[in-house]
This record gives sequence, C-alpha cells and structure tokens, in this order.
Amino acid sequence: MVQIKIFGKLTELFGTDTYSTSFDKKTVAELKAQLHNTFPTLATMTYLVVVNNQKANDDTIIPVNASLALLPPYSGG
Repeated sequence: MVQIKIFGKLTELFGTDTYSTSFDKKTVAELKAQLHNTFPTLATMTYLVVVNNQKANDDTIIPVNASLALLPPYSGG
C-alpha cells in the first residue's frame, strides 16, 4: 500500500489530497500506468511525480516506504 499526496487541480480528479492504493511495482512509469487505469482522465493531463521530494522521471525506481506526490504544472513568480 502506498500513500500519494495530491496537489492543486489534481485533487478535483482524485476527490482528495491523499490517495492510497495497492502498488507492488518498481518504477514511476508503472505507477502512472496503474493510476491512468483507475483515473483515465489523468492520462490526458500534465503533472509531475515526486519521489522522496525529488522530481522523478518514468524510469525512477520507487523505494519501499517512499514519499510520493503528484503535482500539476507550476510556474514561479
């Protein structure tokens, strides 16, 4: 079971700011595929996956007990 913090407009899609799911794969790409299966609209959206406070790419390995977050695009200002 993993817990994912959800931010910004993504909370509207998930209906919460913290989402829990069973996940026993290894990479960010596998996590995204699982989330896209559950939330098909997510596949059409732009967002970042953060693993242990670091922006992650699709081949990033997700360690056991990692801190995970999904963030919509953002800009400084």
